[in-house]
Amino acid sequence: MRASSPREIIERFAPAPDPADKFLVLPGKEGILSLSPYAVDDYITCPLKYKYIHILRVPLLRHHTVVFGEAVHNVLNEYFKLKKQGKKVTADEIAAMYEKYWSSAGFLSREHEEERYRVGKENLLRYYEEQEKSGIIPFSLEEDFNSCSAER
Repeated sequence: MRASSPREIIERFAPAPDPADKFLVLPGKEGILSLSPYAVDDYITCPLKYKYIHILRVPLLRHHTVVFGEAVHNVLNEYFKLKKQGKKVTADEIAAMYEKYWSSAGFLSREHEEERYRVGKENLLRYYEEQEKSGIIPFSLEEDFNSCSAER
């Protein structure tokens, strides 16, 4: 009887392959693995998280804080773009923008969503009033710091 090679011994005692590993197609196009900062952070945080999100592409539920923040951000971005163009924006238009950008995803309950919506709307309208009183018109919106020049 012939002695088993080290490779045969390892293969005999190795765990069964994970069926999900058939989806592991690395590296990417032309042998180059493309990673975003988020992908690297996910891998450092938890390699399994990286696998689920970036390889298996398991959809994640959006968190209510992200949904809330995006809605507020989008309203303010649209408001300041219009203000920069010299267009008058009313409080009713701010409220309509908030409604347009709002999403019900990720909230813990209907009551939780309604409370967050109410608080967000109140805060936006209060901020809008402060901005209108200030008379300040934005110079720039969401520009890369490197593209902003001190000469402007």
